[in-house]
Amino acid sequence: MADPRSYLPASIPETAIHALLESLSIPIPASITLLSTSAAYHIIYRLSYPTAIKTSLINLPPNSSTTLILRIAGFHFPSIKTCNECAILKWLSTHTEIPLPKVLHYDSTRHNELGYEYMLMSMATGRSFETIRKELPKSEYEDHLEGLLDQIVDIISELNSHSWQHIGGLQEITDPSYEEGDEFKIVPGPVVDETMWQVPELGHFWGGKETFQSLYVMGPFPSYISLLTAQAEKSIYAIERHEALSSMRDLIPRIEAFMAAMDKHKEELNNTRLVLAHRDLHFGNIMYDVSTKRITAVLDWEFACVVPAPRWDPVRAFLWNGVDNEEKIGLWERVARRCREKGIRFFEDVQYRGQRQEHMQLAMNRLRAIMEVMPRAQVDRPVVTWREEMLRHMDAVCVD
Repeated sequence: MADPRSYLPASIPETAIHALLESLSIPIPASITLLSTSAAYHIIYRLSYPTAIKTSLINLPPNSSTTLILRIAGFHFPSIKTCNECAILKWLSTHTEIPLPKVLHYDSTRHNELGYEYMLMSMATGRSFETIRKELPKSEYEDHLEGLLDQIVDIISELNSHSWQHIGGLQEITDPSYEEGDEFKIVPGPVVDETMWQVPELGHFWGGKETFQSLYVMGPFPSYISLLTAQAEKSIYAIERHEALSSMRDLIPRIEAFMAAMDKHKEELNNTRLVLAHRDLHFGNIMYDVSTKRITAVLDWEFACVVPAPRWDPVRAFLWNGVDNEEKIGLWERVARRCREKGIRFFEDVQYRGQRQEHMQLAMNRLRAIMEVMPRAQVDRPVVTWREEMLRHMDAVCVD
């Protein structure tokens, strides 16, 4: 996958930011600062005001920050990511007590003064726990970590307490039946995933012959099997059209047999909870106040989705501390133990319900990996091994 940072704007003229704020009837800030915070899919500006401000969009509580965050997205995923994150944040703010930044305004199109999709939000207090943990002495770090893990368990409990009937993200629609002042409704939306082909890649790797919609499943989907079937169908579509995948065309009958087997065993394979998952809940996305020992905000819900429970953390980002080591494994175990002690069945729910279900997902993991690397000519990847593993997992699903 190409580095998504290469598709970001280097900066935005202050005059364009001024024009945007004026269009929203928001005062011009005393200072506008481009943050150096590393982000793959957006750049971030801090808008600082010397005094409290109050407009139709901004009515922050007393003593709240007079600093706003303007997050400007690149061209990676048209509309879908911005819509999803704003709807997720609004749904969470209504249905949970999870600390979050407040969405003040957003535009999921490029038809605005900036020429980019953007989100205007309140600024979370505190600092990322990833930054804090590097500065604390070991004894103090452990004290703060104990409290933080308890709060993480509370967040898991809140997310796990809600039931869902779809797989995909969320989106906000205007509902004329709503009363004045409450005109928006949060409904199921498309699947949002970082493995999607990014729009700037389509011309380079697909010769401009494909679109975002032609290569990626959209949804929402009613079940685990319907999602994976759609992904398999898109894989066949890609194999038939991209010359770099021509050596995989003999796989098409095997993939079709795999889809038939999933349908045959759908009752067994659909047997899983559907959960709303952050999917990138590492220390860098957890804002924390050392003085109060409280999490002040959980950030970056852009790829959050309702997913089959075993897919709640596909890239193993949960509580990632910057390196993969024994400490991370220990943190997982400590959170899992706390959940069991409180009767929260989350870590039981995220296990596969049988070997066939696990083989099904592992087969799709390998297929998707092949679809991602071969058109990009990433010859250093073990495609032959992935193919063999995929077929072995598919055979295990197909067996009666």
